Amino acid sequence: MDKQATAIKTPWHLWVLGLVLLVFNGFAAFDYLATVFRYQPYLGRLPQEILDYYFALPVWMYALLGGSMLGGFFSAVFLLLRRRIAVVIFGLSWLCSLGVAVYDYINPSPISGGVQVYAITLVIALLIGVYMVWLSRRGVLQ
Repeated sequence: MDKQATAIKTPWHLWVLGLVLLVFNGFAAFDYLATVFRYQPYLGRLPQEILDYYFALPVWMYALLGGSMLGGFFSAVFLLLRRRIAVVIFGLSWLCSLGVAVYDYINPSPISGGVQVYAITLVIALLIGVYMVWLSRRGVLQ
């Protein structure tokens, strides 16, 4: 059998979800980088109490935030490229998001949406992770 006869067709829903994740996580990645580099044209619109909160975060929280937001972005890129590494990156991103949620539960930010928002987000992300594993096991992700 030649390689084209055994190739797995990419399902349409991979493209839809991949693009949605790319856009959503692209905004999150930009937000993270703008905060880390203190990009004033972006941060100038935020109230001072929010800026004070974010600038006072411990360094390890910036690492978790970066893992969450940048990991989500790069997992979307690798999903669209149909690479299996997307599953690993997404899993690490999910764990970072869980750490951020726990920290925000203990030390709520001025704009915290509460535990319900984190719970819903983490459950949706977990379902996306299950979907990625399913794609990987079917051979869609190489």
